[in-house]
Amino acid sequence: MKRLATWVFYGIGAIAIAYLALYAYAVFTGRDLQPGDPIHIFRKPDAPSYSRRDRVPDALQRATLQCRAGTQIA
Repeated sequence: MKRLATWVFYGIGAIAIAYLALYAYAVFTGRDLQPGDPIHIFRKPDAPSYSRRDRVPDALQRATLQCRAGTQIA
């Protein structure tokens, strides 16, 4: 069991070192970001819109609508 725990410990350490190496690579080779640079989000022009068209009524509006319709408020 100790031998398995040792190998697990080594494996986690190797993953951590690989992550740090990839992070260092990304930092030193990545493009320089400047404040105020626009963020470009590319979207297909014919993609559907997922935003709501109708506003969702809040609790007071729902209660008012139910009272006008003659239904009981639970």
